[in-house]
Amino acid sequence: MRILLLFLLITSTTFGQNDLQQKTLSASEAKEDFELYKRLLTEVHPGLYRYTSEEKMNFRIDSLNATLKDSIQFFDFYKKIAWLNSSINCSHSYAIPTSDFGRFSERMVKSIPFYLIPIRGKFYVIFNGTTDESIKPGFEVTSINGQPISEVAKTIKEHFWTDGKIELGHNIALQGQFFSTFYYTFVNSEERLHFQFIDLEGKRVEKEFQSVTASTASRNYKKNPVNRDILKRYKTKKSDWKVTYPKDAPRTAIIAIPGFGGKKVYSDEQARLKMQNFMDDALSKIKKKDIDNLIVELRYNSGGWDVMGTELLSYLLQEKDSVEFYGPAYTITNDSEFLKYADLSESDLANVKKELEPMPDGTFKLKSEYNLSHGWVKRKPNAFKGQVYILMDEYTASAAAEFCAIAKSNAIGTLVGQETNGTYGGLNGTSFVKLPLPNSKIEVQVPLVRGNNVVRPIQPLDRGVLPDYPIDLSIDDVLIRRDTQMEFVKNLIKEKESQN
Repeated sequence: MRILLLFLLITSTTFGQNDLQQKTLSASEAKEDFELYKRLLTEVHPGLYRYTSEEKMNFRIDSLNATLKDSIQFFDFYKKIAWLNSSINCSHSYAIPTSDFGRFSERMVKSIPFYLIPIRGKFYVIFNGTTDESIKPGFEVTSINGQPISEVAKTIKEHFWTDGKIELGHNIALQGQFFSTFYYTFVNSEERLHFQFIDLEGKRVEKEFQSVTASTASRNYKKNPVNRDILKRYKTKKSDWKVTYPKDAPRTAIIAIPGFGGKKVYSDEQARLKMQNFMDDALSKIKKKDIDNLIVELRYNSGGWDVMGTELLSYLLQEKDSVEFYGPAYTITNDSEFLKYADLSESDLANVKKELEPMPDGTFKLKSEYNLSHGWVKRKPNAFKGQVYILMDEYTASAAAEFCAIAKSNAIGTLVGQETNGTYGGLNGTSFVKLPLPNSKIEVQVPLVRGNNVVRPIQPLDRGVLPDYPIDLSIDDVLIRRDTQMEFVKNLIKEKESQN
């Protein structure tokens, strides 16, 4: 078990002269920003109506537009944009208060002085970011400033972006520094915060604390002695691709891939080669050790290069020579002026119309070259031939979630953990348009391509990939850093080994 430590980068710039709490937009400025955002969505977003009907989405757009009659405080306007973005139900569409989100979150926001995480619908203190030693890791928070924590979470979730009907994916916004930042932006920016807790003995405790910046809270995590033991357990380790051989599981190897990316990976071909080199080397070593069981660790893998997922799968195919991974991909524009803000190279922009095939419904299909390189996965000659187990959780997203979807659909391995943060049916992504709205400077992003996973209808397409064995964690697991999900897999392996 790891805690997702969302401490963002700091630079020397400060926000003293750009305090967004004091910023007001005139009615015309707000209208201009909103109209631009509406155009961006309707001209570019290929999944605008994927999970929300066109009628319902247009009603929300029109209803929001009708409220922009007077001048408006910045954060009130931001909440409207964030709410509309959240309505799309697309994890690759976002709206953040400023492009300098790291500095904003770290330096400007004064908010909850605790690192909180959600577990089974409750919220617990993991690190105490105050100098008060009475609030211990494991205390449950039940309310903040008189508002039940469940209502606080509901408000944040209504403004945060996740895919389809995935619920667990909201945990990203409900943990640690993100929780504090989104509490500030969507719920309450008061400097005094009154908390109600339930302590480790089940008694109710009430205390008031001054809101603090994330950088101050982080310093207090280290200074406050109540955090000493848990900080030791969660001492940050370098996260990298690796192969290990657990002593408590017979003939078993663990391949950990915390992300589909890496240094000096700038193209599909480089990404493909990196995965090939890693897996060839890993499986060569595994073969020499007489390994029958392979655990593929994809928890906290937020995705990256799609081709890394397809390559990884090619080393795990056993029953089939090949499987179809991605179906045809679509976009809805080949000439929008917003394309100049996309992450496309000059040559890509020059060839947009050549690379897109017009469809009868007015959309455009990416031509066959894309689908040939991404669509089918062939089994590698040195593919692993034993039992495969895949660990995943609510932070397994994007290309990593797509990998899990294809694995599940084709019965490749046993999936253990929690629902992924990427839908079973596919994602919107590949390339993106990102720009600041001209007056508010709110940064928005929308994807250009609607992708589809080729999967059997064995679960809802609009849910995350559902595990074969759903294993959630308790607060006790977190406090002592007990990896219940990994232990479950190892026990499965031991049971099967004992039956042979």
